[in-house]
Amino acid sequence: MLSETSKAVVIHYVGDESIAVDFPHGNSKEDNSQVFKRTCPSVLTTLSTNTKNSPSSLYKSAISNPPTECPPTLQSNIQYKERQKCRLTHDAIYNLHEIAYDLDGFVKVITTYPDLVIICGLDKLIHEFELILQIDSKCPQLLSYDTTFQLGDFYLSPFLYRYTVFSNSPVIPCLFLIHERKFKNVHERFMQYLANSVPTLLKGKKKVPLVTDEEVGILLALYIEAVEKYLPGVIWLRCWNHTINAVKAWLKKHGASSVEIPVYISHLRDLLNQCSASSYENKLAEFQLLWSKPFYQYFMTEIIMRY
Repeated sequence: MLSETSKAVVIHYVGDESIAVDFPHGNSKEDNSQVFKRTCPSVLTTLSTNTKNSPSSLYKSAISNPPTECPPTLQSNIQYKERQKCRLTHDAIYNLHEIAYDLDGFVKVITTYPDLVIICGLDKLIHEFELILQIDSKCPQLLSYDTTFQLGDFYLSPFLYRYTVFSNSPVIPCLFLIHERKFKNVHERFMQYLANSVPTLLKGKKKVPLVTDEEVGILLALYIEAVEKYLPGVIWLRCWNHTINAVKAWLKKHGASSVEIPVYISHLRDLLNQCSASSYENKLAEFQLLWSKPFYQYFMTEIIMRY
């Protein structure tokens, strides 16, 4: 019998129980998941008070001494929740500056207005890059800079160089640019810092090739002001992969068949692999007779004359 003050409720279902559908508990995504068993409050208290150890070590100790049922994801969730309570602030800009101080010189520049711009890199690798440019090596130097990664709401543009002291010339990341939007002034700020950090790019005797993609912001920053003002020792080159992809896109857009596209791409690769200007001109004259007039005009105006 239930007392008058009892809050318990008894529900009696009268009907066809076969039509009932079981659903997984809580955040479980599998229909055939295990029966939910609540973690003991004492275990939750122990996990919430121990935020220094890793979730994996807490999980091992939780299931062994004494044995308890505690999912591995539970430790991570509890630790994250407790660490959030201990943070001085949840302001992203403040946390960014806090990380910059903790990394001891890795973060070089932080600009928050009008666009977020973060330049970072190791001093030793920047210094090694400066020394590499001053050494005569049998292996040619080749720099690379493009917006390679998208990390959430931000873009990451790495600047790479070849460590030509070694025979295999491994590629080394020198600097990184983290930015919100692909604007000219963002890349120009990076070029300015690069020129100040590596004076050989500004006063070096030899021209150094720099390969980029076809991002508009990078091209404007490189060609309109940055090359002449900040990087006079750099020769800009187009990336073959981006050029080939641009040609493929143009051909598809203008109705080229699946048989014609590989032929045009083969001709383009043949032109790019020519060893001299004269052999290139001869090949181009040969291919001109085979290409359609619209494609030849596109090639001369967008691929050759534009840059």
